Formats: sequence, C-alpha cells, structure tokens
Amino acid sequence: MRNRNKILFVFLLIWGGIANAASYDPTPVLLQVSKFNQPDSLGFSLVDQLTGMVYRKIALDQITLWDSPAKKLKISKVALNLMETQNNVSFLDNEDIFLYEFWKLNHHDFEFQIFGISFFRRLPNGEKVNFGYIDVEEALGVLTKEIIPTGSNGTAHLNFWTALNCKQYQFQVVKFGNKDLTSNPAKSFNLRDEVFSNPKMKTNALPLAQIKEIEFSIYPGFTPSDLNYWIFQSLDNYFSENRHEYFNLTSEPVISHFDMKTVLKVTKIETVEIWEKKDREIHYGSKLFRIYVNNQPLKDLTTDDLDKLGLLVQFKPLTEAIREKNYEFTLKRINDEIVPAYLNKPYQNALLHADWNKITRVAETEETDN
Repeated sequence: MRNRNKILFVFLLIWGGIANAASYDPTPVLLQVSKFNQPDSLGFSLVDQLTGMVYRKIALDQITLWDSPAKKLKISKVALNLMETQNNVSFLDNEDIFLYEFWKLNHHDFEFQIFGISFFRRLPNGEKVNFGYIDVEEALGVLTKEIIPTGSNGTAHLNFWTALNCKQYQFQVVKFGNKDLTSNPAKSFNLRDEVFSNPKMKTNALPLAQIKEIEFSIYPGFTPSDLNYWIFQSLDNYFSENRHEYFNLTSEPVISHFDMKTVLKVTKIETVEIWEKKDREIHYGSKLFRIYVNNQPLKDLTTDDLDKLGLLVQFKPLTEAIREKNYEFTLKRINDEIVPAYLNKPYQNALLHADWNKITRVAETEETDN
C-alpha cells in the first residue's frame, strides 16, 4: 500500500510539472513577421500592405508614429522623410514588422493581445533602420476600418485588425518574456506550434470567413437553348417597349430623345456579387448590376432597382436567374485580383470545386495540365 502511494505521489508530481510547463501567466512576447515565405493561401501580404497603409495614414496625420514602445518621442512625417533620405531607403521597402503582444496559456486555453507594432528595414551593410512604433490602441480605429486588399485565395472585405489577429501568417517568436530566442529557432517554433498547430488548443485568433467578392460579365447567347439568350431577350424587349426607361437609367444617352429608329440592344451585363461558402455550399448575393446598351453602360443598379423593372426570364425574376448561374459568364476579378482571360474557366472551376484558400494554385495547375 505504501509503495502504491509512492507511485501515485510520483505520478502527481510528474503530471503537475507537465501541467505547469503547459501553462504560463500573461507574458510579453515579441514576434517577427517577414514579408518573405508567407503562404499563398492567405491571399494577402501583411507586411507590404500594412506598411503601405500605415505610411499613408502617417502622411495624413491619422496614425501617430513613435520612436519606441516607450513613446518618448513622436516621429513626424517630416522626420520620417528625413530618416528615409539619410539612410537612402524608403519606409515602403520595409521587410519585417515586429508585433508586441501578451500571451497567456492555461492548459488548452490560449489568449493573445497585440498592443504594438514596429517597423524595421535592414540595410545592405547589415545595419537596421528602426522606422518607429505604433500603439495599437491608438491606431485601432484605423486598423478596424481600413480594408486590406486580397487576392483570389483571400477573404473579401477583410480589415487589417482581423488580418493581424487571424494568426494564419508565418511568424517567429524572437522574445518570450526576458528570453531572447533569436539564436534558438527550435524553441521559437515550438512555442508557436504548441499553440497554433495544436488542434486541441482553443485560441482567441479571429477566423477568416469564406467570403469573396466576384465581378463577372454576361454576354448574349445566340440560340434559345442558352439561358444567356433569354436573359438578353428579356432586357431587349423591355427597352424596346419602355424606351423612356433607357433615358431614365443613363446620364449619357448615345441617341437623341427624338430618335425612334435606332434599336436599343443590350450588349453586356457586368455584375458584382458576394459569394459565401458555408458547409461546402456556395450562397450568392448580388451587389450591383451594370447593363450596357449599345456598348454604353447605364447607371449601376442594385437588386432592388432591377427587381422594380419587373423583368422575367423563363418565369423567374431576372435577378434570381442571374443568381442561379445556369448560364455562361466570364470572370473579371475575384476580390482585388484581376482574372486573366485565358484562366477564366480554370478559375471558375476552382471557385466551384476547390478549397477557397487554394484557388490560384488549383486554377493554374488545371491550365498547365491542359
């Protein structure tokens, strides 16, 4: 019985040691995020785009740049420009950002808080230029309001604050508490991976929604077997029978009000939609429609605007027919990325069938295979 108690005691000591090792109180942490070796699946370049946005806001006096986390000296835009000139380098050439955070781990519950960001640039001679520090609390309004440009793999309408807090970008822990980890990359990556690569860990990292803004064009069809044919037939008939509506919907008519002979022909429809994927099913929401008559665009129309015209396509409202995607269309852009014409079909296939953070790779692979 005594030996059994000893074994139990030793087990509890070992377990207690493991538990303590897997937990720590709020600890100051410094992260380095490099512009290089970031995953394409993100759909954005955090370092480049954050640096560019901050630079513009400094010029507009909408973000305060400090000398350091101690915030003893403000760096004006004039002083920043002088620093660039003296070092023959631009703030926009910044290659790394450093995130000042607090980390707290309680077994499988992890929380982090970003409280500051520094900007550095390494010169060809190896020296570092410290471009300054921004206080996140002071800049929070800008970070939550400003939208980061994203490519086809990314999330539409993503603000910088969510991008920073998603923690899906590559980073290195360079300082944990008082421990400098720059010479111990193994320890650095272990600290990161035990939290962000552990499926059992609960974190307060912000998820990236599967939302994309899609712009595409629809062109007329030539046979009644194509829905494109009936979409344009409906619009052509409408403007033929309601010629006055053409003048109501354009600020620059291509014909005179007195010209009753020129045929009004719808030549193209451009549409912007919000696509959202939930449980592997895509939901389509129309944002705007731009109808071209005789190759000239009318005013942009919302779904409500177009529904008020009462247009039907095979007994369905025109807006519903467009949402259902049973027609041929040509992609123009996904989020902020222009889709090359020769990759139109591969990108459509990737949108419909691939993981949404792998759109680019899947589309380009399909094109290469063909």
